[in-house]
Amino acid sequence: MVPATRNVLLETLLRHDEKQEAWKLFHNMLDDHTRPSSEDVNSDTINMMLNKCFKEGKIMEAIDVFKRTGKVEKLKPFMMDVAGFKNMITRTLIEAYINVDNIENMLEKYSKMVEAGLRVIPAYAIQVYD
Repeated sequence: MVPATRNVLLETLLRHDEKQEAWKLFHNMLDDHTRPSSEDVNSDTINMMLNKCFKEGKIMEAIDVFKRTGKVEKLKPFMMDVAGFKNMITRTLIEAYINVDNIENMLEKYSKMVEAGLRVIPAYAIQVYD
């Protein structure tokens, strides 16, 4: 299956809180990702898993997602694109401000991120402003 098809399945598993199956699928996708012969992971795949980690407050696990590779020998990690790094930075900064209860700075940074065109996840934005 192409990454887009697997991503739909991954998203469905995450939405229905089938964490164990989602992580298993994610690792299988990494194992199958043997560029240039097989492209089985894309930035949407990584971002879904990052967002799941952030949603659960597992920041270090989210960072680890960037470093994960499949079990195939000499397999390199997926090279994240700009959108993925923006997602990671945006969520990490906002979470940090929320955790130290610095709402004024959080709102200021969040507004600057939006103005700069960083990816805004509607469900996350609602959570932030709640």
